[in-house]
Amino acid sequence: MYVSSTCCTREKPLGTGNAVLSAEKEIEAAQSDVLILCGDTPLIQPETIKASISALQQHDVVILGMRVAEDNTYGRIFLDDEGCVEKNCRSR
Repeated sequence: MYVSSTCCTREKPLGTGNAVLSAEKEIEAAQSDVLILCGDTPLIQPETIKASISALQQHDVVILGMRVAEDNTYGRIFLDDEGCVEKNCRSR
């Protein structure tokens, strides 16, 4: 599997959504699927990234999450009974 990458940086960290918006030109120019990773999330294993890329073959969007203690600085994703995103909530 060949994976190319482009690194986009910005001066003010304003969340993942803002990071995606700041990379909008690069995303629109992409000739293939786009994988967005958070640079400050530790311990993402290569196998997890490969599984996410494989899942994109069967789905339009793949969102990777994790279970953490309630008292944390991560945003939250709420899923419905079928595993679809119901809402998300940013942490402050």
